[in-house]
Amino acid sequence: PEPLLHRNTVDGRVDAAADAEVVELELLLADLAHVERRLEKTTCGGLERDTLETVAEGLQRGAPARTLGLSDAAAAAIKSMGLLTLKPVLYAFNVDEVDFTFGREEALTRARDVLASLQYCDPVRDQCVLVSAKLEAEISSRTAREQREYLDSLGMEP
Repeated sequence: PEPLLHRNTVDGRVDAAADAEVVELELLLADLAHVERRLEKTTCGGLERDTLETVAEGLQRGAPARTLGLSDAAAAAIKSMGLLTLKPVLYAFNVDEVDFTFGREEALTRARDVLASLQYCDPVRDQCVLVSAKLEAEISSRTAREQREYLDSLGMEP
């Protein structure tokens, strides 16, 4: 069956891996622009400059900074820049309310399969969660008592 984990693409296909790659590319480009601006400054030197040049080369190849094997000292030298691709990633999969409540394990398995297909996903540092925007909207429109009753009917805790 067709997984319900992803949003439809412009052409109607469903492809969470492609969505993740687009977001990763946007983060790469943002970090690359940030690194290049810092390298233009005369106050950037020593280990910071060396590290940023390494990071820039990696970003230009499409490799997130977190995958470049930076030493602790190198990572500390550029920590203040807050590079997005240096941080671990939390992937949120929006699923329907049935998958969220009753098919949770299968949906998590499908989500992990998507993550495993991503070139730069680190299964140790990066994580995934399931969310159901439709279920959240349904719950938030109810009173506190109705919320508890609704969650109880789904076998979930408030």
